Amino acid sequence: ANLNPIGGGRYVQVAMRPNKVRGWGSFQLIKIMGFNHLDTSNIYFFAVKNNPVDPDSLFAIFPLYSYAYKKSTISISFSLNGFLWSPLIDIFESQSAGAGRTLD
Repeated sequence: ANLNPIGGGRYVQVAMRPNKVRGWGSFQLIKIMGFNHLDTSNIYFFAVKNNPVDPDSLFAIFPLYSYAYKKSTISISFSLNGFLWSPLIDIFESQSAGAGRTLD
C-alpha cells in the first residue's frame, strides 16, 4: 500500500479468505505493535512463512527504512493471525540506498 503518494509510506496489506468461503475479504493494513506506519517509513515487501519453532504462528522478515528514526534495517516480526504483529526486531543494520530504500 502506498500511504503517502508524495514520498514514503510504503506499507503492508493483508487479505483473508475464511475457511470454506469463496473469494477474499478486503485488504487491511497490518499492525506492528509499537510501530507507527504513518511516519512515512517504507516496507516494500514482507516475506511471511510459518514459524519453524512454533507452527501455529507466523514469522516475517523484511527490509525497513524509517524516516522518523533515520534507520535502515532488516527486521523480523511474529504473528498469530497475520494482522497483528509483534514489535520489530532489528536483526541487521543496513544502509540507505536513497529514496527511502534499504541497500540490502
